[in-house]
Amino acid sequence: ESKFGRSSFKIVVLTNEKNIEGSVVAYENALRNNPEDKEARENLQKALLELKKKKEDKKKPDQRQQKNKEQEQKQNQSKSEMSLLVTAITSYHSTYGRYPCSTNAMIAATKKNEDFTYYDGVATLNQTQTGVAYDAANSEVMAILMDEPAGTIGALNNPNWNHQKNPQNLKFTAKMSGYDPATMPGAPLPGVDKNYVYRDPWGNPYIISLDLNYDDKCMDAVYRRNKVSNISASSPQGYYGLVNSVDNTGASDDYSFNGGVMVWSLSSDKAMDNMKKANEAPNKDNVLSWK
Repeated sequence: ESKFGRSSFKIVVLTNEKNIEGSVVAYENALRNNPEDKEARENLQKALLELKKKKEDKKKPDQRQQKNKEQEQKQNQSKSEMSLLVTAITSYHSTYGRYPCSTNAMIAATKKNEDFTYYDGVATLNQTQTGVAYDAANSEVMAILMDEPAGTIGALNNPNWNHQKNPQNLKFTAKMSGYDPATMPGAPLPGVDKNYVYRDPWGNPYIISLDLNYDDKCMDAVYRRNKVSNISASSPQGYYGLVNSVDNTGASDDYSFNGGVMVWSLSSDKAMDNMKKANEAPNKDNVLSWK
C-alpha cells in the first residue's frame, strides 16, 4: 500500500457520496502530506468549485422564497390601496352626485355616452378603444380627491383649482412619494408623486375607470374588450365577474363591472396586452379591485 493509498481511497468514497466538505478536507490533508501531489491539487480545485456551486444552489430556493414573499406583500399592499381608493371615489360620488374627474374628461365621455379610463396620460386608451377624444393621467382624480387647490399639478392644469371640484374640502389621504419625474431619473417611486400621479408598489400608475355615462355599469378601456374578458364563444360571462350586458353572445367589446369604479395595477411585470385574455400573460398577474 502506498503512503497515500488510504487517503486516496477515502477521497474517492467522499466524492462519490457527494460529501464535498469532507472531500475538501481530505484533499487538503493529502497536499499537506505531499505538496507535489498534482492530482490532489486538481481535485481540491474541483471540489472547491463544486462546494461553491452547492452553496449557491442552496441559496436559490431561499432567494426565490424571499422574492415571492416580497411580491405577495406588494400585491397585498396594492389591493389595500385600491380598496381605499375605490372607497374614496364612492364617497366623493355620494357627496357630490358625480365622479371625481376633470371637465375635459366629462365633456369627452359625454359626447360618446361612454365611461372613462385614467392611466398615465401618454397611452391613448380611451381614444383607441371608444373614440373618446381625451386621455389623461390619474393625477386629475387624485388632485380632486386630495383637494389640491393649486392652479397646476406638475405642468398640467389642475381640475380642482381653487377647490372647484371639491368645495367641501373632502380629503383622501395617500402617501406622497416625493418623486419628481422631471428631475429624478430611474424607476418611479410608489405613492403619489409631485405631479399627483398615484403609483402602485411597483411604480406603475394605477388605472382608474369611472362610470361617466352614469348607467351604474363601469367599462374599463382594456377589460371591456372581448379579446380580454370573454371566457367562451356565445356567452356574455367574462373573467372575474365582468358581464357583457349589451351583447348576449359576448362578441362585442362591452364587458362591464356592476358598479361605478374599477381600479387596477399592472403589477410586477409592468405590462398589459389588450389582445390577450385576462388569465394569460402578461395580464394574469394584474391586481384588480373587482377580483
